Amino acid sequence: MASVIDMRSSVFEADVQLADLCCARLVGSLQGTISVGLPSLVTGVPDPNSFFPGQFERMDAFAVVLRTVSGKPSATELHRFLREYSGNVRQAIHRLQSELNKLLEAKPRDRVTGLNKARDLALAICDEIGKYAGLLNIDLSELANLKTLIDQIIDAVPALLSERCVA
Repeated sequence: MASVIDMRSSVFEADVQLADLCCARLVGSLQGTISVGLPSLVTGVPDPNSFFPGQFERMDAFAVVLRTVSGKPSATELHRFLREYSGNVRQAIHRLQSELNKLLEAKPRDRVTGLNKARDLALAICDEIGKYAGLLNIDLSELANLKTLIDQIIDAVPALLSERCVA
């Protein structure tokens, strides 16, 4: 595989900017999904049944746009990797959505067991976004902060759930 610098120069600058924006928006949307959505499983505010679908619709849309990033005709290997990695981002998003839907359907006290799987799936989305961004040398240093935030929130939710179940 060519170097990252060679790959980035093989993509039209407008496409690099589009990919940068979509990756940043994916990170922000995932952060909102975790920081607002997971506590809503306990509090009901916002209503997780309406909040999660909107969040996942937006994240999926950004991942679809990542698939459209292209470059110069000579960059067929890069195009293949961009398509593959954007598909991996979408698949990771769909897996988290499926897991959170299971959590929504579970009784509140049974939700704790699904949180670790949700953590792993959210972290997998971060990893897939990072791989895609790495192809184009896009700086996503905020991914490390997001991973820490995911751990902190998922670690806090069981305590919230146990308080609610006792109350």
